[in-house]
Amino acid sequence: PYEKVGIIIDKRSIKGLVKNNEPIKKIIEKKDSPIGIIPVEENLAEVMEKLSGFDAVYLGYLGRFSNKEKKEFIDILSSQKIPVFSFSEESAELGVLSVISHKDSLTKIVRRIALNGETLLQGKNFSQLPVDFKFDEKIIINMAAAKKIGFSPKFTILSRAEVIKRFEDPNIKEMSFDEVIKETLKKNMELSLSAAEVDIAEKTLKISKSGYLPSFSVNASETIVDKDRAEKSMGTLAERTTSGSAKIEQILYSEELSSGIKVSRHLLNAQKEVYNTKELDLINEAANAYFGVLKAKTLRKIRKDNLELTKKHLSIAKQREAVGYSGKSDIYRWESSLASVTTELFEASNDFVLSKIKLNIILNRPLNDPIKIKDESLKGELYRIYKAEDGYGYIDNPATFKKFADFLVEESKHNSPELKRLSELEKRYKRELSRYKRERYLPVASVSGEALYRLDTGGEGSDVSGVDSDDEEWNLLLNLSWPLYTGGSQKKNIEKIEKTLTKLEYEKGILFQTLELNVRTAILKAVNKVVNLESSEKSAGFAHKSLVLVQDSYARGKGTISELTDAQNESLSADLNYMNSVYDFLAAVFELERSIGHYALFSTREKSIGYYGRMAAFMNEKNLYYNKK
Repeated sequence: PYEKVGIIIDKRSIKGLVKNNEPIKKIIEKKDSPIGIIPVEENLAEVMEKLSGFDAVYLGYLGRFSNKEKKEFIDILSSQKIPVFSFSEESAELGVLSVISHKDSLTKIVRRIALNGETLLQGKNFSQLPVDFKFDEKIIINMAAAKKIGFSPKFTILSRAEVIKRFEDPNIKEMSFDEVIKETLKKNMELSLSAAEVDIAEKTLKISKSGYLPSFSVNASETIVDKDRAEKSMGTLAERTTSGSAKIEQILYSEELSSGIKVSRHLLNAQKEVYNTKELDLINEAANAYFGVLKAKTLRKIRKDNLELTKKHLSIAKQREAVGYSGKSDIYRWESSLASVTTELFEASNDFVLSKIKLNIILNRPLNDPIKIKDESLKGELYRIYKAEDGYGYIDNPATFKKFADFLVEESKHNSPELKRLSELEKRYKRELSRYKRERYLPVASVSGEALYRLDTGGEGSDVSGVDSDDEEWNLLLNLSWPLYTGGSQKKNIEKIEKTLTKLEYEKGILFQTLELNVRTAILKAVNKVVNLESSEKSAGFAHKSLVLVQDSYARGKGTISELTDAQNESLSADLNYMNSVYDFLAAVFELERSIGHYALFSTREKSIGYYGRMAAFMNEKNLYYNKK
């Protein structure tokens, strides 16, 4: 919304185009909103003094000024919250809010002027020169410029426009894949929760160990008895006695305490494996979210290209109709298609935003926090790393594929934190079972000592002639105790634990099957992506060539709209498949690594040496490398 528009144009251009500005004034008079011409004489800075009363600006031709000067001027207007419009796409890149012309429009005009000038020099009559131009208009909106002036275009406008700098922010640092994973492991709430559970388990272990530490206590008391009783005690009991005592206790051995310590240690180890499982899952989730953003970005680009292609086909249909090759039906068909692909582009743009929100959730960032990630391609560092992996050479041919799959199955059992957790739980219950069986004949042994001091006495019985009271007492106690009968709870606990151990064996059996299924599924998926990676580029190339041929045939009136539509859809699908092939391959690799519990990119040097050593030994030996125990 605006009240008054100022048209800024080079004064020399006005003089060169028309002898006076009467034609422009006539155009202005036809508009409802007031429009003013602001000629630029020497420099753009002087224009700012003439903008009083104008709340919108249209930039006309300013050819003699450099792009740097124009950008600085546009930045000043934007800082004043003044929306700026222009005619060239180049201006949009300089910071103009919106333009409505293709970037080649000015080139066409200049070329036509040059050709007409050459024709005139050859003596051709002015009346025979072509002067009419027809351009395919398109709205371009610079969202960075809109943000600067505080303007938000409607979704209906954005769906029809070509939107540039929509997601760009020069202040946002581009994050690499490695940085995304590191930030995820550092800030993710679910992983932090799992880490807190490990801390709690560690505290529980320390509490269990404290049972074997000595306990020390002190006590102070004031005792008062009735006077008659004190008199009759013959000096053994004073009417008032103040005393203090100190006591130390030490458990020498307790099967319950010993078992509790070992059980707590196994539970701690099991909780660490829960953390490791969550960490492995989270890396895979972050990788999928990372590649999801890139795939959504790719889809948005493909949809955008498809929109431009549909506009081109609509233009061809209009030309066919003009020369009589076809009727209005083709135009209506492409108009309908244009509306559909515009909606698809809008949906793809929103999916791109949603994919970044999902990544922000994993990174524990505000959901709408702007984020910019590094792209990956066939030339990307991440792709080169995994393409160079030794294991890659084992999955691209049937000779080594099966054996390598067998190795990965064994590797998953070797690394699986889920399996290690079950093993720790199994050890825990076996230790508890041992406790209940051993408690029947192993006593609880403890030692304690206590010293008592009478600090003061008073009243009757405190000072009796001939009676020397003992003010110091001490004792030492060695205690052994056996739980001979506990109401049958020991037997029931033994039976319960034995059932639990049987259940754990079933769970381990199911887990073995699950691990193998996950590995074999993941490696087959990786093989599919490898094949697709190598064939999708060819497919996209052939589909594009086919589209060009059908386009040419359609433009010459020979091809049908159905043929062109099919070729366009086929090219769209092939391009999308090709551009996503590397993301799909990398995602499949990370899924495979998750299934075996080993990420090469984030592994320590020692673990990597062990992994590749086991791989080499397995692949070079006929017998299985792993100890079946």
